[in-house]
Order: sequence, then structure tokens, then C-alpha cells
Amino acid sequence: MIKQGGVYQIVNTENGKRYIGSAKCFRVRRGVHFRLLTADNHHAYKMQVEWSHYPTEAFKFEILLICAPKDCLYYEQKFLDFFKPEYNVNPTAQSRFGARNTAEHCRKISEAHKGKTYDAARTAQIRATLLEKDTGKRYKCNGKVMSIRKASDVFGISYNVLQHRVKIYGSLQAAVDHIPTSVDEIRQKAYEASRANATRVECNGEFKSIPEWAKFFGVDRRSLYKKVHNGMTVAQAIASFKAPLTITLDGVTKAITEWAAETGLTMNTIKGRLKRGWSARDTLTIPRGKQGMDVRKSYHADSQAQQSIGA
Repeated sequence: MIKQGGVYQIVNTENGKRYIGSAKCFRVRRGVHFRLLTADNHHAYKMQVEWSHYPTEAFKFEILLICAPKDCLYYEQKFLDFFKPEYNVNPTAQSRFGARNTAEHCRKISEAHKGKTYDAARTAQIRATLLEKDTGKRYKCNGKVMSIRKASDVFGISYNVLQHRVKIYGSLQAAVDHIPTSVDEIRQKAYEASRANATRVECNGEFKSIPEWAKFFGVDRRSLYKKVHNGMTVAQAIASFKAPLTITLDGVTKAITEWAAETGLTMNTIKGRLKRGWSARDTLTIPRGKQGMDVRKSYHADSQAQQSIGA
């Protein structure tokens, strides 16, 4: 399914009935429709009813027209008027694409929801759903043993927030004691936690994650992941890549990845300099940021000036 947008239809090949809509991205919208239908939660109730009476294969997602996002509603209305689709609830093409609620509208929405309560049956259903998230795992916190669900009630912190913090910090106590700081710090800790939990694969007697092996060998991470996922070992996957580009300087030959680690330059910087005709010495010795032919000449001029002053 392509990533472009426009007008589409979902047609029931058994009876010819259809649903017509428009989207910025066909692939995303197709996934949303079939996910809602599978969950028995689609807004097009007529199509939802027939979804359970016909095989899934009977419903086909088809592209009718590819157009710019700004023209989607115009052409969608044209198709609605022509086909008069049986599954559409609203015969008029509508969208809130790019719309923003005003402060007054937000206030009215807030006021409309204040004071709402659920009956006992609905409350019990919500509680049962939330309790399903409790895996039964217990943690020590403030001298007591409790689950994340229990801690959420005791400390008044959202279950999802606590669960996320436990994954990052490794303990319920640290999750409860956590004082939010900068977003960058939290993101860094989350990244470190995800790296710590990443699956390790073996190569030459060592174990690293796929991103770590990709960085180590200087290959594309996604390509390496696909090759390993399809059954290759890391060694076989690396061997299938083209031989890494090497640079020789003062009689020493190393791969770009090794020079990058030694000099502090990025691989893209080294490749870009070589592509522009830089010598190996200039490529690896001029500090990062000194790029372009004119800048390179000025760098050498500055070096010669400093040498003459020193002499």
C-alpha cells in the first residue's frame, strides 16, 4: 500500500456495498479501518454489522484517486455524490484536518464533562479492565511489598506513569521517589533502559545488540536487522555487505569506522571529504567543522602562520 493520499473505497465484494473516504496516507488509513473493524468499534455501523457476517477477505481497500491533501474533501464529495455508498453514515465529506479548538470551545468541553459519574456496572467494568494490567509482580517500596497498581492508588500517581518509570529506573521505590527534571534527561534514561533490555546476538564470541553490531561494523542498522531476522547469523549478514571503505595514512590502513572512532569525526564527514577530493591526511587531521575547499586552504594557511611564528 502506497504512502500517498487521496480518495479510497472499502468495497464488500460479496454484495457490492462500499464505504468511501479520503486520507493523507492510504496505508495508515487502511490500517485504522481494519483495526477498528476487527475490534468491533468502527463508526460506520452498517459496515461493522456486515463485517461479522462476511469473511474478512470480502472487504477490499481500493484507491480511487490520488490527489493533494488540500483537494481530498472536494474529490471525496464528488465520489460520494456519484456512488452514494451504502456504508457511509454521513453523506457529506467532513474533516477536522488542521483544525484547532478555541479556548472557549475547550472550556465548554471541560464544563460538559465535569460532574459526570458512571453507574456501578460501568465502574466495575473499568476496574476489571485496569486490574487486568496488573501482572501480579510485586516490588518493595517504603518497607512494604506492593504491585504497581497498588502503588498507583497509594501514592496517587498514574499507573501508566509508574509503569514507565519502573522500566526506566528498575525499581518501584525509585519510580515513586522520582522528581521530574528535564525532558532530555528522561529521554536519555529511557534510551539507556531500552538499550539495556535489547536482545543480544553472538558474533565471534561476543554478544551485542543489533544497533551495536551495526555501529561496530559500520553498516546500516535496518539492513542488518532484516538479514538477522531472516535467519542469517551476524557474521553471515556482515559478510553479505560490501567491503568497508578503508583509508591509508602514514602506512596504517583502517576502515572508516575505525578512523571515525579514533579521530572523533563522523563517517558522513569522512566520506563527504573524500568525495570532494580531499587527501587522506586532510580528511583525517582537519578538525570537524572545517569543511569546504576555501576553509581547508585557510586551515593550512593558519597552520603555516603558526609554524613561522614558532620558528
